[in-house]
Amino acid sequence: MPDISPKELNKFLHKIKVIPGRLERVRKNIFIDYAHTPDALENVLKTLTEISDKRIICVFGAGGDRDRQKRPQMLKAVLKYSNLAIITSDNPRFEEPSDIIDDITRDFDPMQPFWIQQDRRLAIQTAIDLAGEKDIVLLAGKGHETFQAIKGKNVHFSDKEEVLVYFNKGKGTDKNELSIPIDILQLEILFGQKNRSKKNRIFNFISLDSRSIKDNSIFFALKGENFDGHDYVREVLQHRNCVAVVNKNFITKGQNLIFVNDTLSALGKFAQKFKSLFNVTAIALTGSIGKTTTKEFIYNILSDSGNTLKTSANENNLIGLPKTIFNLKPNHKYAIFELGSNHFGEIAKLAEICNPDIGIITFVGPAHLEFFKDENGVYQEKSSLFRRNLKKKIFPGDDERFKEFKGITFGFNDSCSYQISKITKKESNTEFFINERKFMIPTPFKHFCLNATIAVALAKEVGIREKKIKANLLKSLQISQRMEIRKLKNHTLLIDCYNANPDSMLAAIDFWKNFEVDKNHIAILGDMLELGNLTEKLHKKIWNSLKNIQNKYVISVGEFARFYQADIHFKDVEKLINSTILSSFSKNSVILIKASHGIHLEKIIKRI
Repeated sequence: MPDISPKELNKFLHKIKVIPGRLERVRKNIFIDYAHTPDALENVLKTLTEISDKRIICVFGAGGDRDRQKRPQMLKAVLKYSNLAIITSDNPRFEEPSDIIDDITRDFDPMQPFWIQQDRRLAIQTAIDLAGEKDIVLLAGKGHETFQAIKGKNVHFSDKEEVLVYFNKGKGTDKNELSIPIDILQLEILFGQKNRSKKNRIFNFISLDSRSIKDNSIFFALKGENFDGHDYVREVLQHRNCVAVVNKNFITKGQNLIFVNDTLSALGKFAQKFKSLFNVTAIALTGSIGKTTTKEFIYNILSDSGNTLKTSANENNLIGLPKTIFNLKPNHKYAIFELGSNHFGEIAKLAEICNPDIGIITFVGPAHLEFFKDENGVYQEKSSLFRRNLKKKIFPGDDERFKEFKGITFGFNDSCSYQISKITKKESNTEFFINERKFMIPTPFKHFCLNATIAVALAKEVGIREKKIKANLLKSLQISQRMEIRKLKNHTLLIDCYNANPDSMLAAIDFWKNFEVDKNHIAILGDMLELGNLTEKLHKKIWNSLKNIQNKYVISVGEFARFYQADIHFKDVEKLINSTILSSFSKNSVILIKASHGIHLEKIIKRI
């Protein structure tokens, strides 16, 4: 055989015609293939794994009126070599697509990485939507066929055409619309619904509030302290194409109901399933104090390097976390989930729902002691975030309790991975050093340096350059009522009445007494709630920090705030408002407003 140069060989190879429908590249990393048996699927997917180390998303279905025993084997083959399977219709012939998909999934845990979308057009769109820039999408089963066999008719349909149409057609959605449509069958299989709907229905919204229900919504009937969503199910179902997820003991006439053991748990399970579709770096953070501030520092840095989702306001519980997850979009690179807890077991449940890659614990101190009893209880609850498989753990290196974990540490100890030192408070910012490198934050509240250090640690660990980190640390924080410095005509307000525990109260007082020391200093301090049997002791601890401060005037509000031994005490915020004291403050005073949110000291802000 004569020698052939690589250049000549390459010319020859380029002349070979691709067999239509046989691992045919339609666009970028999107392929179509005939594969419609377990062996064929395994072979083509194995080939694709050899050309890319990115995600593989496979769209496939099973033909109707054919060997039913092979259907679950097809899913097994797809899950072996792909990261996500999207199960759809193929040629259903005289069978119902829902029955075929039921056969495909019957031997599998519904939480495994597959998603159901009976409409093949929507399945293709979903796969392309979810694919990252270098991810591979395989549309299997049809090859270059231009029809689907349905009820004895060949209905025109081409996988290749659908891909081309997708890229030539814009996609406009309601800002509250789910980025991925929900198929009724996905919902029914996930929750083990026995009576399946034969009609293919698509939902675009998740609703937890009947007052804002839209057409095409899935309504979860949740029960709270003062309401029960089941009372509004009939009203919800009057809207077009809506379905309600209800507790199994709910009795009403009509259809469009999915029965579960507990709607709150079902909401979390569905959010967990939805989140699993997205190739996003998920960061979960918890702690007794500093969660929101840390989240905002992290967001300011990460959002400059990629689309970033974050927990809104205080939606860090078993209802709020799913609401955040349902805002996920395929173009999100990062997702920051704040996890809050006041009962044992909640952090573990929240972590299971959001399945983070990186876990962060900001601080462990006396908070929510009504249920956790003491700091050891708080530690056990918060550290449950780390008792799962995480790629990275970030935690306080100054806290001896965390020695049981291996990971990335921050703090003042010289053994910390990210050591803080040389904190210098300026008029409107604070300079500090991390591992002898200077950083700056846009607030004189020096206690935020710890939160900023956590953000720096996280950013460096995900590969963001220091120059970009420093620049984004200087962005203003989108938080209110958390050591917010508000300059008024006659006073300076230090507002920190979103939440309070002994550590945050002491930090706020320390800042207040040293802020603009030449001015009058007034503190309006309320109860610190949920401290259980230690309530009196911990409130008296605050008095110990107040008693030696010179030139201060303290007002206390609430049931337990009387232990502050303030200059004047009010039983509740309404009595404070109805007094004349708020209008009697000397001009140019520095006024600290600090309490747990339940005391509602925010009501007095506009009255000062």
